[in-house]
Amino acid sequence: MALLIAHGLPKSGSTFLFQVAKDVAASINGLSHYQAKAAFFPGMDVPDFVQQPDDEFIRHLVERLPRGAAYVVKTHGAMTPLLKSAIAAGDIRAVVSFRDVRDTIISMLDAGESDRRKGANRFFGTLHRMEDAIGPARHGWRVAREWVRCEGALPIPYYLTACDQNTVIRKICDYMGASRSFYSIFPRYLSNKASKITEFHKGVADRFLDDLPPHQVVALTRTFSEMICENDLLTEHWMNAYGYRLLYQKRFYDRQAHIGRLMGSE
Repeated sequence: MALLIAHGLPKSGSTFLFQVAKDVAASINGLSHYQAKAAFFPGMDVPDFVQQPDDEFIRHLVERLPRGAAYVVKTHGAMTPLLKSAIAAGDIRAVVSFRDVRDTIISMLDAGESDRRKGANRFFGTLHRMEDAIGPARHGWRVAREWVRCEGALPIPYYLTACDQNTVIRKICDYMGASRSFYSIFPRYLSNKASKITEFHKGVADRFLDDLPPHQVVALTRTFSEMICENDLLTEHWMNAYGYRLLYQKRFYDRQAHIGRLMGSE
């Protein structure tokens, strides 16, 4: 195995992918995530979340990681030439989540409300209105799409995470070369997801249709038309590749019909 990076558009299910990947790594190593951190990188500060992994940090991890071991870090940072070439060569692995930008805005606002209530000092706490989240959502998609398109990465559309988490778990196990780990990992996520998955809120795809007032749905659809098209094409490709063509088509056409009715009523 190797170093694995869990990346994703913020609020696209990337924390779920990170948790599952840590479970798989623990199965491979025979050590918990934090035991592996202490054993593999003594004296080195290795945070679970890295805002922007620079080349020196990545090289240190790769050089110190024992042969055959696995270790996982999470980031929302930009792709670098080193990462791109190493992932394409299989020297580093990456699992990447992506989601309709309109849904990420809803989830970012949810996270902001939750953080303010808890007194957490995170960026999401600064987001109070839809307008506050537009810039961060746009930046997040521009960064994430480079990872989704990276050769050698494992892209996971949010439609798949929302509809069939077991398949996502199996894909990550297979990708990390630990297929048999699936049978010990998937039962952990069968119930009480809100308590077991950090950052879990509702886990529903296309919830913006119900949670935003119609005029905001229309406004976001127009504002992000290019990014929505990109996401749809990538989601369609990977849902088809994973055997979910009919599910994707139904969700897509239902969503488009709903938005069409909203725009037609203006």
